[in-house]
Amino acid sequence: MLNSLMNDISPEGKMALVTGGSKGIGKAIADRLAQAGAKVVITARNPPGEGSGDHPFIAADLTRPESTAVLVREVEEKFGGADILIDNAGG
Repeated sequence: MLNSLMNDISPEGKMALVTGGSKGIGKAIADRLAQAGAKVVITARNPPGEGSGDHPFIAADLTRPESTAVLVREVEEKFGGADILIDNAGG
């Protein structure tokens, strides 16, 4: 049943925000969402390295409430908000 449900949900045309999206699992998730047709924005404390992708990046330290507030405001202002949130921030 879950597979059937997941097949009916498409990220195509949606805006996705992936935390911890500059490398590792977060980058793989961001890349896969983009391949499926989503517009993807990534965030992490540090910018991604060269050649690590074409996703827009917003620096944010999600352990600091004020940084999280800035991230939310920037995503809203620059991209009109997010339809999908992947919370992959490491700790």
